[in-house]
Amino acid sequence: GLSFDDAQCRFIIIPKLPFPVTHGNPVMAARVSSDPEYRNILTSIALDQSIGRGNRSALDWCTIVVLDAHITWFLKHVSQHFRSAVDKTGNIRLSTLELGALESEDE
Repeated sequence: GLSFDDAQCRFIIIPKLPFPVTHGNPVMAARVSSDPEYRNILTSIALDQSIGRGNRSALDWCTIVVLDAHITWFLKHVSQHFRSAVDKTGNIRLSTLELGALESEDE
């Protein structure tokens, strides 16, 4: 895979969350049907790997922008796998705007 250490990458744009495609894939559709959390686990892994391309060490940093509006839902309902990965890096924080969007969904 690609590794953008230190100043090689300071900005990542993720236009769409990497949800696995189930349409036209009977094996994936059956797996997701039998375990609804499976889709979130695969998405978590793919998103974590994307974010990790610009965060290669504890001292490295990278600004990540996710354009997909589903990110607020995903972060709110995500599997523990991704939450743990985010917490370990210490570099990924939700902006005030995103936190407000998460809070307003609870109402």
